[in-house]
Amino acid sequence: MVNDTDILVMLDNAGHLRPSERGMTLREMVRRDVRKLIDGLVLIDIRWKKIGDTMAKELADLLRKCSKVYELDLRDNLIGCIGCMEISKALAQNHSCCLHTLNLSGNKIADLGAAVLSSMIATNTSLTHLDLSGNKLEQQAMQGIGGGLRGNSTLHTLILDENYFSDDGAIELGWALSYNHSLRKLTLCGNVTCAPLSCVFKSSCFLCLCTSAWARGGEVAFGSILTGSIP
Repeated sequence: MVNDTDILVMLDNAGHLRPSERGMTLREMVRRDVRKLIDGLVLIDIRWKKIGDTMAKELADLLRKCSKVYELDLRDNLIGCIGCMEISKALAQNHSCCLHTLNLSGNKIADLGAAVLSSMIATNTSLTHLDLSGNKLEQQAMQGIGGGLRGNSTLHTLILDENYFSDDGAIELGWALSYNHSLRKLTLCGNVTCAPLSCVFKSSCFLCLCTSAWARGGEVAFGSILTGSIP
């Protein structure tokens, strides 16, 4: 039986690396310095496979060599702060990287992983879509991500749903957006905040909040969806 960290993958003719019922193991694929793989790989879609930090590190080694990967989907893979650090460092060190979509949702990178990720965000010039929902991020992580946003000029969409931050974390993001002019969509669904965010998010960002309890200008909405363009 193949272990979760030795899942079978296949690289198709379009350059998409995905799990497969036949092919070589992910570990073999990553460790082989195959020029065809490095030159042709454009998308990595390894979701829901519980690869953990060990395989995340090996994928990071692959990312250091690849210049054409535009999308990396690693959602729900039990990746912790160590795996997140390795991926972040790989993207920062690959100066020819063209990645525009990174999905790390449903992992467990926590505040420490977010701190390293924020440094990458600050210097990255290709990433446009970042999903960090469901990662147990608290206020400290929002401080780091806010710092990253201040230096970023390409990110358009940031998804931070179902994390653990509340008022202070949301306010950190609000202040960051006063310096950031590229972000167009920010979602904070599932984070309990009662901060008057209409006074904080003074940007052209499209804000989406879907929380159990969220107050805006004194009005509390329970179990509703609040969306809008913040003036």
